[in-house]
Amino acid sequence: KTKIARATWRAIPENKAKNKIANATWRAIPENRAGRLANNSKNRAKKLGCLPDNYSDEDHAAITALHQKAIDLTEETGIRYECDHILPLNGDTVCGLHVAANIQVITRAENLAKGNKVIGDIKC
Repeated sequence: KTKIARATWRAIPENKAKNKIANATWRAIPENRAGRLANNSKNRAKKLGCLPDNYSDEDHAAITALHQKAIDLTEETGIRYECDHILPLNGDTVCGLHVAANIQVITRAENLAKGNKVIGDIKC
């Protein structure tokens, strides 16, 4: 019901324009960057089937905080930091979940070198 109502509302040209402006304004605010990154990674994980059924607002807040940590480290050091899944979401031998315990903040160079692999010992 909600999706239909939302789609109907967005179909009206004036509302579509208002929505576009509101989204652009929200995206332009630097304080929303971590939330935007967390939303993007959540949507990607959902498409891959790696979002747990019990994913909660607390999980999302923890992941947003990790993205904010990466942003802060980048600003402090001048070296780009990113959030990386320790167990890749679509690895060759194992697939991890999109949860805070499976995310680490590492440099972009380390992330690119790691690729889609599991590095080191994993303790379960």
